[in-house]
Amino acid sequence: MDALPGWLEALGLPPPTVLVARAREDGALPDGADRIWCVVSGPEGWDVYWAEEGARWSWTRFDEESSACLHLFGRLAWTQMLRGAVAAGR
Repeated sequence: MDALPGWLEALGLPPPTVLVARAREDGALPDGADRIWCVVSGPEGWDVYWAEEGARWSWTRFDEESSACLHLFGRLAWTQMLRGAVAAGR
């Protein structure tokens, strides 16, 4: 998790691109979770999703922190490549 901000910066994504938080006991979205990617740790694992208008989109759960972070990094890297913001070998 500590490496994720540096990875995102290398992709040219400014903060706050990702919100890192702990799951709330009431199941609600973390504070500040609107129009942002979230990596949320909880008792059942690590959740990765896009939060917008109180809903979770593209929600995926992982057993390991590293898997959650690599999944999100891959999604964001792919998006940046499609936009032409990064290219292989640069």
